[in-house]
Amino acid sequence: LTAGMRPGGGDVSLAQRQLPEALQCPLPLPAWLVSALDDVKDQPYPQVTSNLKESGFSPLIPVPKGENQKLLDYVAANTVMLMCGLLHLTTVVRMFSSEKNVSDPVQLALGTLKCIMEQYSPEIDLVVSLFRHRCDTVQHHKQVVNPLDFSFPAFLLKPECLLLSLFANISQSNDSLGVRAIAELIRTLYEAMMKPWVYYHKLYAMCRLFTALCRLQGDVVQVQYFMWDLLQKPLKPAEYHILPGIVCVWPRVLARKQDVALLCKGTVLSHGLEQQMLSCTLEFIITALLKTQTEPVYSIMWRHMCLLCKWKQEFLHFQEKHPLNSLTKALMDILTTNSNITIEPHSLRQFPWRRPQPSVMA
Repeated sequence: LTAGMRPGGGDVSLAQRQLPEALQCPLPLPAWLVSALDDVKDQPYPQVTSNLKESGFSPLIPVPKGENQKLLDYVAANTVMLMCGLLHLTTVVRMFSSEKNVSDPVQLALGTLKCIMEQYSPEIDLVVSLFRHRCDTVQHHKQVVNPLDFSFPAFLLKPECLLLSLFANISQSNDSLGVRAIAELIRTLYEAMMKPWVYYHKLYAMCRLFTALCRLQGDVVQVQYFMWDLLQKPLKPAEYHILPGIVCVWPRVLARKQDVALLCKGTVLSHGLEQQMLSCTLEFIITALLKTQTEPVYSIMWRHMCLLCKWKQEFLHFQEKHPLNSLTKALMDILTTNSNITIEPHSLRQFPWRRPQPSVMA
């Protein structure tokens, strides 16, 4: 089962039952997703695109088995209508959970990806504005709000919350369909995001959805590997907004243990680094990346990441005096002196569909 989901579904929380009718669903959601839905309940829905209106396709009519293209269109059209508020979440959950309507997890994933690629591209200015408001709220209430708590709500827009809630419910009502569809959607999203032609607004939205799907499965490492692969691409400075966007969906992705000393007299210590190699390396690279930019927006971006991930600013002071090879040397020391360290292949192309499902709620 998906992490945090229990056989039989368990009880729907009071907070979930108090959501507006259009956001209701029959089975319980993780607390962080319920909070995210509550945050966006008053947001407007995106407008339906003209090509959906003019297509003449009847989304509610089930498709005979074996007609894969029609099934893909059926999934895409109903998903669009869900994300635009034309269908209630409960309705789509029941439609997609029935094997009479959808029996192929690959087609469910591909139809969802078709919806995202062709119909969904939120304006980046709106997203950045809402993200900054979220960070200001955390800053204002930092004595009582901890972004590393399991229940900390993901930063998602209303259509994204609905899509996540849909897959969370399918995973409980039809385990063989839902879990396999999530793994397939994670894989296809990753492959699409690595394409050089993906428009920036769409890439930003896809990164949030990818991270949230991994959070449903409780898999921090998978998102870290994705960020590592993403940083191998030649990102434009404007695309750096993707990094805090991912972190705001799940701050634990780049959080590190605060009680472990990493620096001593200006040198990175191997001891303590071995349990958090990837997160510390990503923190070091992202700090260097943002600090090379002179515009104030990037300093603000870095401060927001420090706020959400609870970074101590020791790497910043270290980088002012030492080149990257000091961190590299510490990592090499770990690999050559500690036989217990096992390095998994960082490429996600070999990763998500064979990784065992974690059992701990994230």
